[in-house]
Amino acid sequence: MTTLRHTELNHPDYTYYKENWDLVKHVLEGKKGIDSQGETYLPRPSGRQDAEYDSYKKRAVLYNATSRTEDGLLGAMFRKDSKVDLPPNLEYLETNIDGEGSTITQFAKKSSKHILDFGRQGLLVDYPQADNIKTLEDERNANLKARVQSYTPQSIVNWHTVRDGGIQKLTHVLIEEEIVVGDASGHVFSRDTGYQYRLLELDAEGFYTITILEPTEQPMGDSAKTELVYKQTGDIIKPRLPNGNRLNFIPFIFVGSLDNTPSIDRAPLYDLAVLNLAHYRN
Repeated sequence: MTTLRHTELNHPDYTYYKENWDLVKHVLEGKKGIDSQGETYLPRPSGRQDAEYDSYKKRAVLYNATSRTEDGLLGAMFRKDSKVDLPPNLEYLETNIDGEGSTITQFAKKSSKHILDFGRQGLLVDYPQADNIKTLEDERNANLKARVQSYTPQSIVNWHTVRDGGIQKLTHVLIEEEIVVGDASGHVFSRDTGYQYRLLELDAEGFYTITILEPTEQPMGDSAKTELVYKQTGDIIKPRLPNGNRLNFIPFIFVGSLDNTPSIDRAPLYDLAVLNLAHYRN
């Protein structure tokens, strides 16, 4: 059974860059996003009490040049209509690529936005599993359709590659997912949230597997103290193609501002967001 300690979750590069991604995210959210972070972006002047600081913060004006620049760049990138050319058995992706009704052009705009904001994004191809699927006709009758899931860099917390011949092969990806856990009332509108981790990896035989990990408190040795760990819940998922064959690769790719490798590229809007914050403080 797979178990990860809290200290084993984050890749060192993720830890290094996450503060930059968060800064850009909060600036793009506008004044409300900045103010929601307390004194992180607007330090309290010495000697100011809470009421004085609140008034000080309300008077601060944000001209969101970062957001306006993002809008302008996206408008320039998609000024012309996109041309989509897909094989017949994948034409459904043009009108619903993510299973949530996004067209392939809308999805491309969202991806481009992530690259401008953070310089990084992850894309996972997911395919529903079903038994007794042997032909394309079976696949159509069962309404089985692939979808592409998009992940921000904040949710891709760890990864690992190995050299396989002349290429770098992705062997592990750890994704943090926010989930609705509900509350004691069990009401359909409950919005209590929690986190789980989705571990994509190649097993000992080199085949693609998915493991869901959930937070659990467990004792630390013989002491009364506990530590937070993430333990496997349910069986390991072993995705298969319609013909029954298993995948010998992880259907996940990194998209960056410079290249599409696991290494982290710089966020194009970061410098402007920092300058925008300096203007806000002034």
